[in-house]
Amino acid sequence: MCTYVVHRPGAEVVELQASGGEESQSADAEDFKELFLGRPGESAEERAARTSAASDVLEELQDQSDADEFALLNARYAAKLSSVAAMRERGHGQQDCRAGKAAP
Repeated sequence: MCTYVVHRPGAEVVELQASGGEESQSADAEDFKELFLGRPGESAEERAARTSAASDVLEELQDQSDADEFALLNARYAAKLSSVAAMRERGHGQQDCRAGKAAP
């Protein structure tokens, strides 16, 4: 099984880090956050695909966390991001109900 960091194979990320790819690291961190938090204006189909991928990533990180401290930290961070995203979605649904709109 290959390890992926967001959308890149793990070996590629290691190579980028070794070559001093700091811009890539910040982009990868933003991609990681976006995977769990989403982005404004995403469609229901995009949200479903993103949350499915995020769930798979979180599950893989949790599986790896017994042997890998970084995976453990990333799993904890991903879980927190997921809970924030869930609270955000519930908040939007409540706002829509108050405005007389159907929740998505």
